[in-house]
Order: sequence, then structure tokens, then C-alpha cells
Amino acid sequence: MLSSCNNKQESNSENTTIVEKSIDQEVDRIRELDVETYFSDSLGWGFDIFRNGKKYVHQPHIPAINGLMGFASEEDALAVANLMMDKLEQNIVPPSVSPSEIDSLEIVISK
Repeated sequence: MLSSCNNKQESNSENTTIVEKSIDQEVDRIRELDVETYFSDSLGWGFDIFRNGKKYVHQPHIPAINGLMGFASEEDALAVANLMMDKLEQNIVPPSVSPSEIDSLEIVISK
């Protein structure tokens, strides 16, 4: 019976190690991608995505639309940045955005 308890304890120790590794991997993943928004008088809002501290995506305008138009708000820029980062986390490269995705995010497009 005592031997059985020891085996169970070892199993818990292994599970704890697996959970700790999983948390560490999640923290690394979170640190891997970051976004910064910026405002340009000529275009409006844009964003940069950084991977491991290096600029990976520079997005000064709304993707997937005709013409060069910046985002109307920082919130719109962040919505698209988050979508692109989700794609990068899924190893979708390049993290292209379609017109229907822009529409589904309800991004404001001034005409």
C-alpha cells in the first residue's frame, strides 16, 4: 500500500512538471509577439507587430481595401493587429487579412 502512495506522488510530481512547462511555454509565446500603435497626421492610426523584440509587421494602413487609408481609431488598429497576431501564433505566414475579415471586425472605412 505504501508503494502505491509513492507511485501516485510521483505521478503528481510529473503532472506538476508538465503544467510548469506549459505555463513557461505560454509566457514565452506571449513575450514573442507584441504590438505598438501609432498615429500619423497623414494617414491616421497604424500599428507595428514585433516578434522577439524586432519589428516584424509594419501596417500604416487598413489592409485588404483599395487605396491607402489609415485606421480611424486606435481600437480598429488593435483589432486588426490582434487578428494578425492570432494568425502568426497559428504559423499562418504571411498573416494576410481579407476584406470579409475587415468587415466582420466592423473596421470603420472613411470614404
